[in-house]
Amino acid sequence: MSKIKMEFMDNDIKFFINNEILTLSLRAGLSRGNSAYNKKNIPDQDKKELKNFLRNELTKYSQDYEDKVNEEEHINNIKKLREGTSSYDKILKGGKLGFGRVQKLLNLYLKYLWVLNWIPEPPHCPFDRIILDDIKWAGPNWTDSKFSERDYITVLEKTNKIANKENSSIAKWELKRWNQIIKKDYRKGNII
Repeated sequence: MSKIKMEFMDNDIKFFINNEILTLSLRAGLSRGNSAYNKKNIPDQDKKELKNFLRNELTKYSQDYEDKVNEEEHINNIKKLREGTSSYDKILKGGKLGFGRVQKLLNLYLKYLWVLNWIPEPPHCPFDRIILDDIKWAGPNWTDSKFSERDYITVLEKTNKIANKENSSIAKWELKRWNQIIKKDYRKGNII
């Protein structure tokens, strides 16, 4: 097969995989727990516009992560992405996505890119109910609009202590721990 055809196929494959992980990230970040929307019957077109905005922004941010991004830059990226959703204030609870939802969107998308070896290890991990329960988090759920930047920092500190005890980074610890919990649930017949 010619090199041109292979490059074309590689681009098609990468586009397909990226599209799928964006879809999975959006579904995980927007469809869990309390609704992100301020009412039940939001027009599909409005939801589609929000999702297209998020797809484009996540793709843009991912380019920053082709080089190592430090913790402060990462938290600023979460805040900027969250602020960007204020353009969809007519459909979102609180006028923009909650901090917990935005961290889940960005962190999960980066986790996918990392495990595919498309970017270096990200500074954080996606915090969802599985991980929050595992670290015994007693604060608001990540889908709750009350989950704040301060809550996120507290969760990070708590998770970092656990990961450090295992001589691991947060991202590696979460990947291993999430897999352990899911495998255990599968064995019990509790498929998520």
